Amino acid sequence: MHAKNWALGATLLAGCMASGPATADIVQLRNVTASWYDASPTGRATYYNNDIANSTHPYLRWGTGGGAQSGYDFTVASQPIAFTVTPPGTSPTQSIGTFQHVNYPINAGSSIESVRLHIQADVWAGADGSSLALLPNGSDRDFYYQFNHWETDNTPDRHWVSWPYWHYEYEACADGGEYGEGVNANGCADQVTAIWQPSSETFTVGEKEYTLNITGFFYNGNALNAFWTKENADNSAQLLANVTLRENLVPPGELPEPPTLALLGLGLAGVGYASRRSRHRNSR
Repeated sequence: MHAKNWALGATLLAGCMASGPATADIVQLRNVTASWYDASPTGRATYYNNDIANSTHPYLRWGTGGGAQSGYDFTVASQPIAFTVTPPGTSPTQSIGTFQHVNYPINAGSSIESVRLHIQADVWAGADGSSLALLPNGSDRDFYYQFNHWETDNTPDRHWVSWPYWHYEYEACADGGEYGEGVNANGCADQVTAIWQPSSETFTVGEKEYTLNITGFFYNGNALNAFWTKENADNSAQLLANVTLRENLVPPGELPEPPTLALLGLGLAGVGYASRRSRHRNSR
């Protein structure tokens, strides 16, 4: 009888332990559009396409005195843009589009220092392998990002490197690299930094509240929160993002009992009940 009781308990416990990990959710962004806005200092951006509705390729330009203007372009990735989230975690990072800095020499004082990007999308979600549905209040979600721009001086700093019997002049750009070499081949490189904005809206998947978080750029095989851009060139990078947990909508003390723990409790109760019956019969 004891062997049977433990066999029963082992079977129940095995059933509990066999329950797999939480099912991943698929989050899709559809009808994604974007626009640049709020360039600073005011008046430096000579034109950008805020007035174009439903744009998947917003752009802006600035700068005087150098012939061609500098600017930013953004091209939304192929849609729908899908993320895989295992609650309550964060999805893997992936590209949501191509960012481009059109970089040409311009007069000092004619560059922007920052600008913001507004991305709007419908958010669909569903369990992995099931049909996706538009989330409640999931249409026209707004996400905001800021790009800080550093228009560096194209005149490098000069450094003398001396040894006992020789010396040479080293011309260094803002990135620390040598003038005329690498990314500074056409003049000192500029820098672009991407920053997520807390004004971005959230969306709810199950009992977790998420948002679309910009993590930086993928450029020359590296994931970066900022990258240096070559003068007299169109510098392209993938804009990286993930779906990130912002808030657990269920307070920790009020979490529903996980099904696995409930089954485990039933299994242990069954073992105890069977054991008591066995002892009662043997005492007769």
